[in-house]
Amino acid sequence: MTGIVINNNEYEVNTGATKIEYSSMGGGNVSYSMYGDKIPLVEGGIKKVAASLETTAYIDSNDDLYMCGGNEYGQQGNGESGAGKIVSTFTKRASNVKDVILSQNVSAYIDNNDDLYMCGYNANGQQGSGDTNNVLTFTKRASNVKNFYVFGTNVSAYLTNNNDFYLCGNNLYGQQGNGTSGRYTNVLTFTKKASNVKSIKGNTGSSIFYIDTSNNLYGCGYNASGQQGNGSTNNILTFTKIAENVKSFITTYYTNWYLTNNNELYAAGSNANGQQGISDTISKVYTFTKRAENVKSFSGYDYVMYYINEDDELYGAGQFAGASSNVTTFTKIADDIKTIYANENQINYYLDKRNDLYMRGWNNYGQQGSGDTNNVLTFTKRASNVKDVSVESYSSWYINNNNELYGCGYNANGQQGSGDTNNVLTFTQRA
Repeated sequence: MTGIVINNNEYEVNTGATKIEYSSMGGGNVSYSMYGDKIPLVEGGIKKVAASLETTAYIDSNDDLYMCGGNEYGQQGNGESGAGKIVSTFTKRASNVKDVILSQNVSAYIDNNDDLYMCGYNANGQQGSGDTNNVLTFTKRASNVKNFYVFGTNVSAYLTNNNDFYLCGNNLYGQQGNGTSGRYTNVLTFTKKASNVKSIKGNTGSSIFYIDTSNNLYGCGYNASGQQGNGSTNNILTFTKIAENVKSFITTYYTNWYLTNNNELYAAGSNANGQQGISDTISKVYTFTKRAENVKSFSGYDYVMYYINEDDELYGAGQFAGASSNVTTFTKIADDIKTIYANENQINYYLDKRNDLYMRGWNNYGQQGSGDTNNVLTFTKRASNVKDVSVESYSSWYINNNNELYGCGYNANGQQGSGDTNNVLTFTQRA
């Protein structure tokens, strides 16, 4: 047995165990997991996990932020950068943290004072720093921030507690909404775009949308597939009203969707894989057209769309992993569904009402947690007692109702926090 001291309380640690529950001499419990000679100690468990292609982060019950993974552009916030500067174990980066947001090469968090801090990639001015130099330490960018967003690695946005919308970064397609577009028109400081905004959406950063507090949907940017729904394929250079009575919205690179307050689902843009559920694969639909009724929630990407109806039934259309052909009408998949999610690399999951996690899709790095790298063609149960899930292109994470963190998948940059760079093929407890 090995003794450790936490907050002046002594604990006994059995270093051969894989998981240990303690009772301290001063009262209270501590739970942590062990892997190899790495011992991540988390008192009270994990509140939130976030993942990007190269970076993973979590917030613990003390509001401390821990991160690991790639650091080529300074996204670990430790003052270093470079392809060889990976961090392969979870390391504390900040305290007093309320939320963490990651993209592939940009890291950000909002603290409990509603201040926004950022670091990492900045070639398009997405750090809002006034230049294009990468930022190697977490640096304050704004105050009074309610929500922050990173779209791709190129565009950043935030919403204030007063519902003001600010934006900066890439403007190749006019996605900054300032009437210009092109390679040399990027916006290097956060600039106010609108007031009375309820939510902001973007895809890879090529187009940006917002819903105002009157439930009107506005958008600008890339429109090659008619996904702006205005009847053309010309890019939109200023924020333009698209629809009214909108409750929620998602944007993919080629197809856009919104849900009305009457629970009707509309789509515009690409249908090359049948993802609009209209019995064919018409390549482009130039105006928003109703696709389903009685819809409670929905999720999709360029090749696929899912929705949950008011009876908690899951329906899907488009290109499903392993299917012999596209599914061109919305088809029932499962019952008693709570949450559905689909991402750009065909990693799809849902949580049912029993809090069981089901997954299917690509598995080239073990991100399905199945113990191998074979693609998974049907939704398969992976975990029980699940509270929150974060799935990135090549890695998957969940927090269970005991506030324990599990992960699997891609690990070339140490983003699994395992102390090495070997891919992880089964869900393994990390904190």
